[in-house]
Amino acid sequence: MSESAWVSGASIGDRFVLDAALAPDVWSALDRVELEVVVVRRDASPAVSSQRFERLTLAHARARGVGPSPRAFGEHQGEGYFARERLVGQTLAEALDRDRAAGRQGLDPSLFDAFVRSLCAGVARLHSAGITHGYLAPAHLVWTGTSARLLGLDSVHDAPAGVVVGDAHFLSDRRWGGLRPSPIDDLWGLALIAYECAAGRSYWNATDSFALATEAIRGAIDPPSARAARQGRAWSLPRGFDDWFLACLSRDDARAYSDGAEALDALETLVFRRRFFSDAPASTSDDAAPSVCLNVATPEPFSVDDLRGAPPTPCLSPVVTKPMACLNVAPPMPCLKVAPPKALIEVGAGPYRGSTVYGDDRRAPEFKKRRRAAFVGVAVSAAVIAWWLARRC
Repeated sequence: MSESAWVSGASIGDRFVLDAALAPDVWSALDRVELEVVVVRRDASPAVSSQRFERLTLAHARARGVGPSPRAFGEHQGEGYFARERLVGQTLAEALDRDRAAGRQGLDPSLFDAFVRSLCAGVARLHSAGITHGYLAPAHLVWTGTSARLLGLDSVHDAPAGVVVGDAHFLSDRRWGGLRPSPIDDLWGLALIAYECAAGRSYWNATDSFALATEAIRGAIDPPSARAARQGRAWSLPRGFDDWFLACLSRDDARAYSDGAEALDALETLVFRRRFFSDAPASTSDDAAPSVCLNVATPEPFSVDDLRGAPPTPCLSPVVTKPMACLNVAPPMPCLKVAPPKALIEVGAGPYRGSTVYGDDRRAPEFKKRRRAAFVGVAVSAAVIAWWLARRC
């Protein structure tokens, strides 16, 4: 590709004035039509730029706000160009490098929670829209102050045979094998990014590409808390993070999450709701934190046999005319609690946040007494009214 046309001050497509190089073949530029600063990427051909534009346009329409919005594409002196919104903010790679230089291990817990939750939610939205990112890595993520956004969603998966594209630290065993990106590969990268945000360094011990590929394909995948201890890193996340991480990095598809939406639900349930519900230290928070419950409508009288034929129907809106069962969704195994709590608890975190867990007080002795007293009162009132009407007649 010609270098002469791509210098600071050059005009691309009679619309974009180049400012500074951000990466090889990527420039910041002024859009003279919209009067905004954008990012312009140079491609080998207009066909590739058209593919990038179509891909980003689709992602922007189906998952608005997860990545940048498209601006234009076209041809300039025989080459292709593609322009998109410029996201302002520090990349995750830059933030982690800054923290390492300051002697800190990983992100502050509050920033970790906000960043990882937002990133996982964005990946879930992409997968729900039928879109795979394929190249998740800290250098591709920007924290805007309120959300984690992806720098690009326009990757064109046309690498030559035998060539592996992407950041070696975040490629899955499938990607090292040359397979096209899938939602499972996004979850692999997502879990490794979350680990680096918490521990401040890579999960893998290797540094060169060949050793990283060997670790990803055949190496042991330890629980992150154990790996962090061996790496001399502080660890403060609940044990549920281990379960979530191992499912994201499972080489057995039957044990892995199917997409980002499933991974997001598990992350909220296993990690964030345990932080929210317990002020205890991390080592005891799993024991102290209550379970997140579903309200389940069941026939009366209720028995465990009622749930053996078909699974219960989850009902997030309160069902007050039927007795409730509390379904514990946390690992290792679901646990049916027949006696729900009597207090009304509004779930403030987890996949069912905002719902209310209702205890069944109708069978309590004091409730029965109140009900009998109410019946007696109604009966007495009815008798008095009947006597008064009889005297008038």
